[in-house]
Amino acid sequence: MESGVTRRDVLRNLVRSGGLSIVIRACNGILAYLMLLAVARSSSTAEYGIFAVALSVGLTIATISEFGKSQTVMRFWPQWMGQNEPLKARAVLRQSLIWLACSLGVSALLLLAAGALGETVQIPWSLELAAATALLVLAYGWGDFSSAGLRAQGYVVVALAPRDILWRLAACLFFGWAALNRKSFDAETIMLVIAGILVVIVTPQALWLLRSATVKTSVLPADDRRTVLRFSLTVWATTSLQWLIDYGGVVIVSAYLGAEAAGGYFTAVRTAYLLSFFLLSIGMIMAPQISRHYHSDRKDLVEIIVGITGLVAGTTALAGIFFFFFFGDRILSLFNPEYGASFFPVLLIISVSQFFSAVSGPVAMMLTMSGHQQVNFVVGVSVGSAGIVLQLVGGYYYGAIGVATATAAAAIVTGIIKLVYVWRVLGIDPTGVSVTGMALGRLRAALRKRRRASE
Repeated sequence: MESGVTRRDVLRNLVRSGGLSIVIRACNGILAYLMLLAVARSSSTAEYGIFAVALSVGLTIATISEFGKSQTVMRFWPQWMGQNEPLKARAVLRQSLIWLACSLGVSALLLLAAGALGETVQIPWSLELAAATALLVLAYGWGDFSSAGLRAQGYVVVALAPRDILWRLAACLFFGWAALNRKSFDAETIMLVIAGILVVIVTPQALWLLRSATVKTSVLPADDRRTVLRFSLTVWATTSLQWLIDYGGVVIVSAYLGAEAAGGYFTAVRTAYLLSFFLLSIGMIMAPQISRHYHSDRKDLVEIIVGITGLVAGTTALAGIFFFFFFGDRILSLFNPEYGASFFPVLLIISVSQFFSAVSGPVAMMLTMSGHQQVNFVVGVSVGSAGIVLQLVGGYYYGAIGVATATAAAAIVTGIIKLVYVWRVLGIDPTGVSVTGMALGRLRAALRKRRRASE
């Protein structure tokens, strides 16, 4: 099935699917940023900070509660469909759905219990905020899994557009209207509105995906069940630690410096993460293709996919980091005049790590989709655990800058180790250097051929 696929076919598919993904993800990045800006403008500094902490907690818990099932479907669905084993593909989808429903339900109940406990012991975590966060966990977890399942089946627009565009657009319009009319909301209301909109948006996606899970399947053999479970748990541990590092810093800053500082740190971090949106955009779409081609012994096609991804992501991130260097403080000041001076160093520190991640290419996705997720696990657990400890220590002594430095250092060290492994062990260059060299070589050959023809 794969033997007839050429490099030109891969390039054509990359331009078509990747280009569409970039458009959708670009809209997502812009709308997500405008949504946060509208929320900041329609709330007080303290309430925006509480919202930032609650949003970070909700997204992190939702991701942890997925137990790696989104990546599991993206990993095994294209592999087994490519090997003409659709019953296995549907079986892993159905099992993942059942697992996801149970884990998200338990997480939501635990959040509600935490909210009730907060009311009892007088900690700043109200039952209303806990309920809104629990609703976000359910909606985001289902939405992320539905998006992954539909992407694995090739439904790019249906998978990405609802959550990446419609959700953010609806929230932008609501809170933008509120800001223009000088209305102010508390964190509980903000979280409830955002979670409620997401529920409406992702429900049709989930119902669409359920069609594939309700048709005839087979029982996975014991070896396949163990392989799927091992993969899910490995990816879960790695992803959980990564999210704890990325968004746990907001909670740490809040604990040390208060909710207002957490809002500024959250804004700076989210701004810096814009540098890697090209990497995430193409990687999200190409993950099933990487799995399909790699397990069909077509490493040459995989190198084209990851190489072009790294090249495009690195180029755009380089332009972005220069833009932030000159205008980053003004961007942060749009949210709050105090953010520009106080959190500009945080923006630059996190931007450096995001630039390195973009230049390195989709190494984490490459390892996961190729079946080398254990490398992600070992590196993620060792470096990630050290990173969380450094965040706690750095935050205690140096505040937000200390937390940001620990976050950036962990990301860079993790990226270097994974890049070396992919390059030396798998024999694939994800940075785009080899692809660029190959393109230049073909260009020189074409020019020599034309020169000889003219002579």
